[in-house]
Amino acid sequence: MALRKCTKCGEEKSTAHFIGVNSQLHNGVLPICRECIGTMIAEAPKDENWNFVDKLCQWADVPFVPEEWTKIY
Repeated sequence: MALRKCTKCGEEKSTAHFIGVNSQLHNGVLPICRECIGTMIAEAPKDENWNFVDKLCQWADVPFVPEEWTKIY
């Protein structure tokens, strides 16, 4: 099992704790773990929440579809 270190919390976790991306820039996964990303979204000001998610999607090189995020959220 491969381990990666989260650049936000500094903990080493298995790659299952990271979001996979197609970009080779991040070696196939984002450098911030799922838990930290969830916390960052939750802590974003409510009026800026979707802007933050949009920027996150751009960084991850995935499309931002608000309707789909609303279902997940």
